[in-house]
Amino acid sequence: MHHPELIVLGIDGAIPHYIREKVSQGKFPHFAELIRRGTFMDELRPVHPTVTPVCWSAFQTGSTPEVNGIVSDLLHLNGPLSHQVSSYNGNYLKTERFWEAAARAGKSSLVVSFPVTAPSRSPLVRQVGGETCSSGRFLPQGFRFEQHDIPLQLWFFDLDKKPVKSLKHFTVNSSPVIEVSEHVSSHNQKLSMPQSASEVTPLQQGCYRLQVDLDRPNVNYHRFAPFYWEVETSENGFALHTEDGILPLNKDEWTPSFQRTLKSEGGERRCAFRFGCFAYEDGWLVYSYATSHISESVTPSLRPIIERMPPPPINLEYIFLMDPVTFRLGYDAFNFNVHWNEEVIRQALEQEASDIVVTYVGNTDTFNHLFWSVYCGATPASKEACQYAADCLEKAFEIADRHLGFLMDEIADEHTTILVLSDHGSIGVPHGHDFNEPLVKAGLLSYKNPSTREIDWEKTRAAACGFGHFFVNLQGRETNGIVPPEEYDKTVYEIINALQDNMRGPDGASYLAFAVRRSEAGFFEQGGERSGDVVYGVAAGYSSITVHAEQIPTAKHPQFGSILALGILAGPGVPANQILAEPVRLQDLAPTVCSLLGYPLPEGSNGRIVSRLIQTS
Repeated sequence: MHHPELIVLGIDGAIPHYIREKVSQGKFPHFAELIRRGTFMDELRPVHPTVTPVCWSAFQTGSTPEVNGIVSDLLHLNGPLSHQVSSYNGNYLKTERFWEAAARAGKSSLVVSFPVTAPSRSPLVRQVGGETCSSGRFLPQGFRFEQHDIPLQLWFFDLDKKPVKSLKHFTVNSSPVIEVSEHVSSHNQKLSMPQSASEVTPLQQGCYRLQVDLDRPNVNYHRFAPFYWEVETSENGFALHTEDGILPLNKDEWTPSFQRTLKSEGGERRCAFRFGCFAYEDGWLVYSYATSHISESVTPSLRPIIERMPPPPINLEYIFLMDPVTFRLGYDAFNFNVHWNEEVIRQALEQEASDIVVTYVGNTDTFNHLFWSVYCGATPASKEACQYAADCLEKAFEIADRHLGFLMDEIADEHTTILVLSDHGSIGVPHGHDFNEPLVKAGLLSYKNPSTREIDWEKTRAAACGFGHFFVNLQGRETNGIVPPEEYDKTVYEIINALQDNMRGPDGASYLAFAVRRSEAGFFEQGGERSGDVVYGVAAGYSSITVHAEQIPTAKHPQFGSILALGILAGPGVPANQILAEPVRLQDLAPTVCSLLGYPLPEGSNGRIVSRLIQTS
């Protein structure tokens, strides 16, 4: 296998002080080895707002949000203010990625599952994943997931393998170890275990029809015709009838991936499925997820590799992580995704050499969102819950450490430069906030129904768009805007005043770090045509989705963590066993790596070259 000259591993939400703490305890051996061989950045600052697409865009282009155009997780580009698109879509990135700059010097790259990287913009860049689907959901791998067509399905059976409506661990009244607060998700929707099973119809002795539930809100995007599965009981679980014969559903095992033809409004579609069968103290769970066609983000030369491999799981299994009894379901899905990436890299490099390999571990941040606030003490919890949170976090980062070991031992050689980094860290959040609430209190925003939070745009003068940005609902700029142009400046100051007056914690102290007009946002590397009319940031300990989002890039809390990103660089020409204390920004890393390896700088890059990361002879 050809060994690349540069490997980049992005680990979403990796927390630098947590990694160093575990290394000092003798854990995470591959992180420890890389730190020994290279330089650990002790003050690697993300960009604002501290969310995945904004931070990863700044890293890969070496440019700030004001320049690259990815100013938040959602972008308002045109139409009514309610029209917001996902910034995970690489088509909205306005500047060049560093591996595209390297391609101008003849360097080839393999980019696997990295956010905001699809579609590929160079014939020398082989691409897998890194796009969004129609819902805006980030898709790390190379399949377009049909979660809005065929959502995750659960079918429940009692200990005698007869159908039941629920199992104890999958009901609203179950008692998961970790209690999830209302502001865990970006939509302020409480996460809980699945509440009910899909329908099971007895056919004959020991045989059942498993109905697939497509009648849910916001599903069946491609208008699939109703369908079902048939199973029969077996000694070790169940057996599933497929187009190709009988497939065993054995206790506590996943099936291989298999295909099924389904009828949809657009004609027949081949969809890939995977089943699991799990036994619990109160019964049996049969569980399925579906994927569909290979996405457009897979470059043609890699399609045969992807077609030979079983598709990775949909990343919806976080719901199972909240209880020790069901933890394995979520953990297996995470582990499977990482192994899937490894197999793609292995086969792709055997097929064709690449000078640069860029890959990604994403679910670590899911564990942060669910467990970090409990782990660090920001959310009061029982001793049992705190220990469970600690164990879960360690398991997640063990997977990341193992993946780093795969890259170091199998893919790299002594001539390879390795950069490991995260997009942001995590700060426990004892106090969640609703970013639209200050505007509601100031009379700038109205809901048709407060319980559903549906905005009444005919009565709303301003609203949030993504994290850290508010837009005026301006006549002539927004379709159906209601604020006359002559009242624009007045409305902007009303938004700022509303934030200053209402962003206060339980003790009455303000947690607003800053709120400025678009024209003033350049000091925080924001501004430009895509920024909101008001840009704001909050202090450590506050956020709308827990652990990271609107916190400023220098946010630190003495107990609850830091928003600083992980950064470790090792290889030829990099000082070994060095802790770099001086501030480094995410957008500085691409210019620095390009300088180290002799690549052209990306067009649009405005990051600096960090000289202390490059060893002088």
